[in-house]
Amino acid sequence: MFLFIMKPEDYKQWYIKNKERHLSNMKEYNRCHQEENKERVNKWRKENPEKLREAGRRWYKNRREAALAGSKARHKIKIPLGQTCELCGIKKATQRHHPNYKEPLRILFCCAKCNTNEKA
Repeated sequence: MFLFIMKPEDYKQWYIKNKERHLSNMKEYNRCHQEENKERVNKWRKENPEKLREAGRRWYKNRREAALAGSKARHKIKIPLGQTCELCGIKKATQRHHPNYKEPLRILFCCAKCNTNEKA
């Protein structure tokens, strides 16, 4: 197999032009190699428990406000049965979205796709 290595600035331009194709290729690769990836990740987790703990600590430190808001909302507000997404109105609501973490009990019920899009 021929491997072509680009300079970082060239790769960035290529990525911008071919983003959809690249993401499609990555999705297909991940779908085909799902079991291998799962085994590799589990092996790494077993071999590196301290790195895993440290990554969790960093994540929590950087997203403390969001984590606390999520925890409060999870314990105090249940997602009503049959609730549809408040953003798209099409799919079933399975998640809570916080427009503002400083108001942890003010949430929107939404589907996973809309919640991901709102965070991006």
